[in-house]
Amino acid sequence: MRTFVLILAFMSLPTSVLARSKHEYSYPFSRVWNASVRLVRVDLACPITEKDKEDGYFLFDYKHAGQSHSGSVELIRTRVDGVDGVQVVIQVVGMPRFIERMIFTRLTRKLAEDYGQPLQPIKKEERKTFNSEKQVEKRDSKTKSNPQKNRETSSKKGD
Repeated sequence: MRTFVLILAFMSLPTSVLARSKHEYSYPFSRVWNASVRLVRVDLACPITEKDKEDGYFLFDYKHAGQSHSGSVELIRTRVDGVDGVQVVIQVVGMPRFIERMIFTRLTRKLAEDYGQPLQPIKKEERKTFNSEKQVEKRDSKTKSNPQKNRETSSKKGD
């Protein structure tokens, strides 16, 4: 019965209470983690109640009009336009979605100010060229690393 009441209460919450925003960044995980923790703790002056860098999340209390609202930031490692990046999910319970968008705006600005522009994806043509050059380098390094085998191979060709 209690479960039914909880489900009913959850379903009756306004959508702004259930708001959850996400955004992708093409910065390395460590940079996004550091910037987001500093943003919430220092810039927004919100106490962080729990954090786990390995699992990629932290919880905080967002203060507004004398009330405290539970908030969370989740960082998920992913590929963004062909480079390693992070998907960030921010949720502030009981607050409208524009609060989460404001946090994203400030996080985007903080990342750009602290670390410069994000990593740019490698274009498909460049990636093909890069991979073929890498294969040639790999083949050449194998040839150089084993000169005895190269002599045997060349002597067999001469026979």
